[in-house]
Amino acid sequence: MLKRGCVHMSVLPRRTLSTWFRDEDLEEKFIRSGGPGGQSVNKNATCVFLRHTPSGISVKCQEQRSLAQNRKIAREWLEEKLKEQVHGIPSKITKKIEKKRRNKQRRKSRRNLKLHKEHVAFFEENRHVLVGLVLLLHCSHLLGTETT
Repeated sequence: MLKRGCVHMSVLPRRTLSTWFRDEDLEEKFIRSGGPGGQSVNKNATCVFLRHTPSGISVKCQEQRSLAQNRKIAREWLEEKLKEQVHGIPSKITKKIEKKRRNKQRRKSRRNLKLHKEHVAFFEENRHVLVGLVLLLHCSHLLGTETT
């Protein structure tokens, strides 16, 4: 493994059982993972970055603490993405991402609706005060006096 900054270039032997891509078409990098997993994850380069150079599709995997497992998972994900591009059928990964995106949008809509209801309730409760302030400002403008 050659070390270049915090990115390690692969010189490990590659074996692919996939018929969707050749090993020569892959650019593989190992990057330090982050997040839960303790010191082992933070110290070692266990995150796998794969790029299929002919199509430009790239995948980054840091699901497991093991480099070998992450390499296998990344290759499976890349194969799914290539199948998706060729056949046009959404892969499991794409479906999962879309579901997360929809759920996030739904939560955002609910939060905005709740905030809107709170604002409406506040203005309804304090309408008489707000009307009084508007009239005061309007009258002071007509009289040419300033209010603070």
